[in-house]
Amino acid sequence: MPLNVINYTPLVEADGAVSAVNRILGTVRFGQSWYKEIQAQETVISLLRKLLSDRFTLVRNFTLPDEEIPIPILLISGSGIWMLAVTDTPGIFKTNGKELLEMDSKTHEFAPAKNNLVMRTLLLSRAFEDFLQKNNVTIPPVEPVLIFTNPGVDVTTGDASIRVLLIDALNRFVTSLTTTPIRMEVGTSKRIIELIKAAHEKSLAQANKKSEGVKLKFTANQKIILGGMLLFLFFSCILLIFLLINI
Repeated sequence: MPLNVINYTPLVEADGAVSAVNRILGTVRFGQSWYKEIQAQETVISLLRKLLSDRFTLVRNFTLPDEEIPIPILLISGSGIWMLAVTDTPGIFKTNGKELLEMDSKTHEFAPAKNNLVMRTLLLSRAFEDFLQKNNVTIPPVEPVLIFTNPGVDVTTGDASIRVLLIDALNRFVTSLTTTPIRMEVGTSKRIIELIKAAHEKSLAQANKKSEGVKLKFTANQKIILGGMLLFLFFSCILLIFLLINI
């Protein structure tokens, strides 16, 4: 049986596809790097689909309750939980504890990277651990993994607080997961997935309730003005179409 995939990514289909319209909406809503990050995730997920069975469940972009930052990729099985952060960022890097250092292209010297992906990955994994602890779920520590998908990137891993992988090492890493022995009690992974689904459904219900509570109220004069503006816009469009046809 194939890998179980639960996709909570907004504007992305279950199979990972992103329509042209959703790509525009995602860029406007989440920023210019959004689509590249989605593509980088899809590169990793495509490989995971080929190598992992239904012994594993992949949860994509689950947002923790009361938080705004989603957990990029969670791999859950009876053997443990892995939190995968994926980036297509180019450059030359090295790790130093919880720091990510980047080489300056001019001076060729290393300095702290503007975006400390090592710390971010570590904090995301700890945040998910806290979520489980609040729900009285005891598990081995969540293992944070940072994956660089850009083929031109170079990373020297020193005393890193997390596992850092290049895309060409992903195959070997995933193969090692399949031989990891069972470390959690029977039924724990299923309970975790149920907690994630319940938390997601609760968040959706709260969001829908908020949107229903926001109702625009207009006075009589405002309605007249708004109606006039709409009529003006309508006739302007008609006039524009007429002029274009007769050019």
